[in-house]
Amino acid sequence: MDIKAVVKKVVEVQKTSFDNGYEALVTIQDNTEKMMKAILTQAPLIPQENKEALDEWVKMYRKGRDDFKHVLDDGYAKVEKYMSSTLNI
Repeated sequence: MDIKAVVKKVVEVQKTSFDNGYEALVTIQDNTEKMMKAILTQAPLIPQENKEALDEWVKMYRKGRDDFKHVLDDGYAKVEKYMSSTLNI
């Protein structure tokens, strides 16, 4: 088998594995967020400021998660560009 094809396949498998893991993580985090909001709406003892702080925390966490995905997608795009220009894949 050609080494170029092997390298390309390895990168494709890594990207697919990352994407699948990332989507699983997003699903878990989104469901956890829904449960947390449901619990908070039914908890009268928790002050509104605390609920707002948790909402901000969730927004920051989501932004960090999305930024991380964007950086990795850019990295994979650069690897693919490098491979196509260097290895002529």
